[in-house]
Amino acid sequence: MRGGARVNSGPLPKDPTSRRRRNTPSANLTELPREGRQAPPPDWPLGEVPSREVADVWLILWRLPQATAWAERGFELPVARLAVLTIAAMEPEAPSAVLTEVRQMEDRLGLNPAAMQRLRWKLADEEDGDAEVVPIAPKERRVKAVE
Repeated sequence: MRGGARVNSGPLPKDPTSRRRRNTPSANLTELPREGRQAPPPDWPLGEVPSREVADVWLILWRLPQATAWAERGFELPVARLAVLTIAAMEPEAPSAVLTEVRQMEDRLGLNPAAMQRLRWKLADEEDGDAEVVPIAPKERRVKAVE
């Protein structure tokens, strides 16, 4: 017989006592407070705040549970850029590059369930596999479907 796998070919299986589970769900998870960050937002890091809408997004972002991790790591500049780009992305003629950049920044800052899992963050008292999506745009600025 030529090629292919054969019965009893290859290395012997490992002893079950020496096996290690590599996908333990609770190893090194950072718990974020479900109620969000309670401290006041940091000072705006880019000089003068460009607009009231940007200031509103800045306040909303710093109330999120993820903001507790950002504050520990000094993420004021990326969060400020996200606030500016979020408002720019809501413009009717916003270039697709701005929308892409907002999505990528949201992903890197842990603002969606997959990103939170990748960063090993979870909301306190959250069951494994359940994630909460928190909108970042003020209600009056959200995109609405029209006929």
